[in-house]
Amino acid sequence: MKHEEFPPLDATETADAPDSTSHVPDLSGLIRPGDTVMWGQSHAEPVTLMRALVAQRERLRRIRLFLGIGLADVLTPEHADAFDFLAYCGSGANRKLARAGVLDILPAYYSQL
Repeated sequence: MKHEEFPPLDATETADAPDSTSHVPDLSGLIRPGDTVMWGQSHAEPVTLMRALVAQRERLRRIRLFLGIGLADVLTPEHADAFDFLAYCGSGANRKLARAGVLDILPAYYSQL
């Protein structure tokens, strides 16, 4: 596929823009209560997966999300009804979770992770 076949992203699109997750499978068959889910950070955040987790959180019950430096504004303190948030920092999009008191920050050096 040639490069020009991929249209550039619209500058008005944001990570928290509405997105259909209907093409995403039911994650409750893959993720069990008590599981920990982690993903890439910064520009490598899987926004579609994050949105699917949020949309399906009632079926997932209680899971732990291990976060790196977040840029996508997908996760909010209100999602602590189904998620336990754990991170090594409270920067980026994690800041609002930390300020709301729903983010557990690991007291460890990055090299110890």
